[in-house]
Amino acid sequence: MAPSDLLACTRLKELAGWNQTQEDWLRFLRADPEGSFVAETGQRVVATVTTITYENLIA
Repeated sequence: MAPSDLLACTRLKELAGWNQTQEDWLRFLRADPEGSFVAETGQRVVATVTTITYENLIA
């Protein structure tokens, strides 16, 4: 996931009824840039996942 994906993530969120905001996704991207992903079909974002590690001990 990159900041450029956030508009597509927001559209997906609205379709699915999720409660994430763009600020939520940006928080994850800043905390762990390699831990947030989008899944795409063609050029369309169809899923998101975020992870975050804590002191490199747990995620």
